[in-house]
Amino acid sequence: MNIIKRIALSLGAASMFLVPAVVPAFAATTLNATDTLNQVAGDEGAGFNIQGSGTDTLLTTVGTLIRTALGFLGVICLLLVLWAGWLWMTAGGDDKAVGKAKTIMQNAVIGLVIILSAYAISSFIFEQLTAATNYAG
Repeated sequence: MNIIKRIALSLGAASMFLVPAVVPAFAATTLNATDTLNQVAGDEGAGFNIQGSGTDTLLTTVGTLIRTALGFLGVICLLLVLWAGWLWMTAGGDDKAVGKAKTIMQNAVIGLVIILSAYAISSFIFEQLTAATNYAG
């Protein structure tokens, strides 16, 4: 039975990587994806240029690094919640396994709150620094 679980988990993980690989090929044939993404990012205030203009300032570079790091932490949090859900669903009535899953999920949610707070604080600080230095990036 353990081998069947491993095979199912491997196939599920592989399918997550195979399906997204097909989608960009269809999107790239009809539009210029880089220009569209830059336009959306600029409209939403993300403020980064995918191709890189060579005129990035320290503020934009640090802001991009912080956004990237917080994004990776968010992905890790999502994976922890999925793992805890998997443990809970496969616990089979074992109270110890359910308790472990609950603990993992609680810690992941606490981590997500910390990540969102860090993003809000860093975004506020960079907005204030931008306003104080009259940067019109």
